[in-house]
Amino acid sequence: MTDLKKLLKGKKIIIYGRVSTTKQKNTLPTQMEAMRVQLNELGVKQSQIIGEFSEVGKGTLERAGLDDVMALAESTKGKVAVVFRDVQRFARNGFHLGWLIYPFMRKGITFVDLLAGRATSDKDDKRADDDLMTIIISAIGGKESDTTEKRSKDSRALATAAGIISDRMDLMPKWHSNPMRFMYEQMEKDVTINSIAKMMPVKNKETIRKRVDIIKRTLPNLNKKELEEWFKTMDIIREIEREKGPRYGGQQTDRMHAVGRMTSGYLAYPDRYPRPTREDIQFYIDNFKQFQGGRKRKKR
Repeated sequence: MTDLKKLLKGKKIIIYGRVSTTKQKNTLPTQMEAMRVQLNELGVKQSQIIGEFSEVGKGTLERAGLDDVMALAESTKGKVAVVFRDVQRFARNGFHLGWLIYPFMRKGITFVDLLAGRATSDKDDKRADDDLMTIIISAIGGKESDTTEKRSKDSRALATAAGIISDRMDLMPKWHSNPMRFMYEQMEKDVTINSIAKMMPVKNKETIRKRVDIIKRTLPNLNKKELEEWFKTMDIIREIEREKGPRYGGQQTDRMHAVGRMTSGYLAYPDRYPRPTREDIQFYIDNFKQFQGGRKRKKR
């Protein structure tokens, strides 16, 4: 594992963010902010950051944003490090990853996977070259070994930007209706909270009241399209819960625990945090070790 704090000290830093689809474009600011937060925790000064680039693109070798990164790195005097959030965001194809990184390695420019704590081609840390193989193997296999503890620690910085909160919104996947949509529709008909509670399989009226408060707080900040997207995201999560189990409670798996954590901010504050797409949620499931928050649960 590379000592990133030591490796980044004194280097000029270029931040590179990327998502693969236009639907994920609105998550780029969150991704970029998460990297700024983590760099700050690693002792990187603002004056060290000489550029930030982000782009949207599918899994091809055409990367205009990365070309801009190379141009800036080549024109900069001194040692340069290019940082990205994690290898899955940079490239999920091992061949593509090696092909894209090699030109930077050849010029002595360091590449850093912030989340995994790994780096490439650095004369100050001989382990960095070994870490390159680990990164590429990770991209090919989609799994990583012996990094759970490190990922859990680094994920705290990502949590701040991603909006992980303690609120546990039960979407009642086994009930016939999306509970939040149902409550909203009843509120539109001026049905009282007590009456709504009687129509739902929830014994605690306070739970209903809290959810109604969320709806009342949120409505003024969302247009009709955004409101429908909020409900549709809940529908996607309810569908996944029916297939893979609950997000909360003693029976949830590591994977669903990750989904619960990473979607909690948007569900409670859709006007503050970016909407997780189905692809994002699948990413949380596939890479659950990054998002466990240090808690050990059943792996399924």
